[in-house]
Amino acid sequence: MSQRDISKLLGVGETMPIQAAGDFIFLKESALPVRVLIDGQPIIMRAGDKRRLARNDANEMAFNGFEVENLSTTNPVQIVLVVGQGDYNSQIIHGTIETSAVTIGADGRSRPDTRFKLELGLLPFDTTIISYAEQQIIKIGPPIASDSGGEITSTNSVVFEGPDGLVVVGSRYNGFNCDLVLVDPDTLEEVSRLIGWQLVGMHDHENGVAQDAGWSPVLGYFKSYKSAIYQILGAGLAVENHPKAFDLPFQCTSVCWDFKRAGIWGLSETDGRLCLVDETGLLIYETTLTDTLANNTVQKSIRYDSVNDRIIGMRNSGGFFAIDPDTLQQIQVSTVSPPSPAYAEIPGFWVRGSQYITKEYLSGSMMYKLAFEPFDTKPELLAEVTGFESLYTGNPLQVTADFSVTESALGLVASGEMIKVVLENYFGRRLSANYLDHVYRVYMPRGSDGFPQLAVDTGNHTFEGELVVDDFSVRLPAKIEITIDNELALEGAL
Repeated sequence: MSQRDISKLLGVGETMPIQAAGDFIFLKESALPVRVLIDGQPIIMRAGDKRRLARNDANEMAFNGFEVENLSTTNPVQIVLVVGQGDYNSQIIHGTIETSAVTIGADGRSRPDTRFKLELGLLPFDTTIISYAEQQIIKIGPPIASDSGGEITSTNSVVFEGPDGLVVVGSRYNGFNCDLVLVDPDTLEEVSRLIGWQLVGMHDHENGVAQDAGWSPVLGYFKSYKSAIYQILGAGLAVENHPKAFDLPFQCTSVCWDFKRAGIWGLSETDGRLCLVDETGLLIYETTLTDTLANNTVQKSIRYDSVNDRIIGMRNSGGFFAIDPDTLQQIQVSTVSPPSPAYAEIPGFWVRGSQYITKEYLSGSMMYKLAFEPFDTKPELLAEVTGFESLYTGNPLQVTADFSVTESALGLVASGEMIKVVLENYFGRRLSANYLDHVYRVYMPRGSDGFPQLAVDTGNHTFEGELVVDDFSVRLPAKIEITIDNELALEGAL
């Protein structure tokens, strides 16, 4: 009996022909499952699997060659095959011994078992689809009162995203409308305020203006001022309440926190320079934006869109642009300005998906929600634990999941990325791209036909590792059970 080892490195999604004749194939080493094709007949194999074929009547070897395909769309894989005549029996156990104490990810590596089960009710809330045109007003909120009892009317107000996805409104001048006011992005009504918390100069004797402000889970409230980032740790202008966090590579007239990259984007209004620094001030990216709009060379302010993972910028004229945060390429340009009086020359707006919120310009203090670009709303569902509230306690969300709700003879049926629908509604945050690498089981008792659906259970292997696709149909309302691990990454608020 002759046999030999064959070692190959398969690229992402690569199918490689193996010129070797034999009767059996033994997958000796592989961190990921692969597909082996013999005469076009496929089989999924993992490390330790063997495939043996019978010879023909002429006693010729079962195959003269075969193909091996890497099923992963994200990772290359190193494999070792044993190919030979007759049969193969290994006397040595190779690989990872799996126990209940570990789980196996899509990369084939074991990790601590942190699985837990969510039992949720998925309920329809509003399945109406509404279409919005570019710069169409979606909602107008009530006036926002200043700390002096009047309305915030300063043209030097600033608007940005705060904790829990709330809208934060403040002022950039010393002693004038100083409170940081937290506003609900759905109702545009005030939720709370930080009395005396200011975004302005660094010391009592300085009367300068902070260019912009933001919030991050790392720094808390912060502001840009004279080519540096300062934290805001309390009310008043005392030095200890406004410590310097780090320097910026240049003076940034607008800044925003990137929840995915855990860093601050900075923009220079005067020359279009754009940078990204991490939470310590280390420079990651720097570029200069090229303005493609004639007679409009000033980029006014930027904000991070956590739903679509992009940087949205407002120009001095009110037009908009978008930047891909990975390639730094301008991916969209709009010359349409918001309708008066929502036009905002001020640095700052809150953005989420295709919607943004800004404050009324000049003498007003109303909050406006508008469509940044044409879009259709998605059906709104609620995911709640029976007897408890979900982690997200606000209004129903516009999730990033691709799904639809249709009417059937049995009632409403939701179809599409239902795992993502449930988890994003429950956590109130966008899921990372590899969320299925942290899902192990799903059970939806009532399918679209009203009959029970069998659970999809991959044991201690993840859905992504087992090539399970998030594509389900379920009759509403529904009870859904999902097993995930605590390494599931949650990105920006929805």
